[in-house]
Amino acid sequence: MNVATVAPGAETPKALANSEQEFTFAKVKAFAKKLGETSAKGDDALPLLAMTVTKAARAGALSSEKKHKSRIPNDKGELKKLDDVGSIFEEYVIEHGNKSLHKRSSNSVTSHTSRLRQFFNLGILVHVNGEQVMDRALKVYQATNPKHQDPNSLGAYEYYQKVAKAQLKTPETPLSPEELQALIWKPEPKDKELLKELNNILDRINMIRKGEGSFKDIQDDSAELSAAYDLIQQRVDQIEKAQKIAKLREQALELGIAL
Repeated sequence: MNVATVAPGAETPKALANSEQEFTFAKVKAFAKKLGETSAKGDDALPLLAMTVTKAARAGALSSEKKHKSRIPNDKGELKKLDDVGSIFEEYVIEHGNKSLHKRSSNSVTSHTSRLRQFFNLGILVHVNGEQVMDRALKVYQATNPKHQDPNSLGAYEYYQKVAKAQLKTPETPLSPEELQALIWKPEPKDKELLKELNNILDRINMIRKGEGSFKDIQDDSAELSAAYDLIQQRVDQIEKAQKIAKLREQALELGIAL
């Protein structure tokens, strides 16, 4: 892997998918440092780091042995031993912190390291080629959400996390294209309850505007109240549309149709 020529910070790291498989721990760590600097400038470099860790693990360049001394104290002030993934993410975090105003807590570092370690575990699967899974996930993500602007889709890194987690649950069989596509979409929130409450609010606002029922003595048909009604109605329309799209995708998945 020639880290000097791989463009960092991309949500869809095309260069990595076609890069030479020349992985070493030192190269991946140096690349993580570069990505940390890129991320501090506002670009999302974590998807590329996830891809890199998966491919490096697949190439046998990374180890789970805890042989590196941490440079970031934990909440007790201790410097613990880290495995390769822990050391790589720490390098990313340190460089990110040096270049930005925001620094992660030790608990945050531990949590994010655990998420990144999923990609190491994906890369060392025996019966499934984790590198190929991530490459297919990348292509599915690019095809489904090419401009990363669909509000109902996950960000690339969150999507890759879901892919890794789902694949690790079925270590004998690679995820199908349909399964990869289904993982892109955000889980449906408690929209039924929200929709019910918003519609109740709309009903009450409408009664106030008309001076109906218990609101007959406080009628208010002001422009501000009308604007509030319109904004809430827009949110209701968004939720209802999202529910219809989710239902359509569910039906398509059952029929084996890729949308």
